[in-house]
Amino acid sequence: MAASEGKLWLREAIRGDDVEPRYASQRRWTEKAGLLLGLVADAAVAEGVREALDLAGLDHQEARRGFLAAATMAERGTAIVSILDRLVIDDTLWGRLLHAGHLSDVWPQPFLWDPRISRRVFPGAGTATSPHPRGPL
Repeated sequence: MAASEGKLWLREAIRGDDVEPRYASQRRWTEKAGLLLGLVADAAVAEGVREALDLAGLDHQEARRGFLAAATMAERGTAIVSILDRLVIDDTLWGRLLHAGHLSDVWPQPFLWDPRISRRVFPGAGTATSPHPRGPL
């Protein structure tokens, strides 16, 4: 969010203030957010994440182009915020984000606990958290 507003974190430590966030961390978080939201160069990963997050194709494509062409952290932040503004916030959001993060290799295969059936469920196609059921096989 700070990057989209043009607010960059400190590059160097200030004497007596060693707890302020640093620019390198902001850059890593911006890159990770781009991965999680599918704003990456790999078209297959981007499409899988777009579907997992249930985002409109043209909106996602536009944000992806903006993120990939960005010359500054502020431009990348703007692309990220444009996608965050389009996410549908409902009961399936966490499952969709977990699935998107797995598809983009932000983290390994996640699982959720479903108290209704007292079992682990895996976000994504064919689970209780997915709005798109998987067919046979």
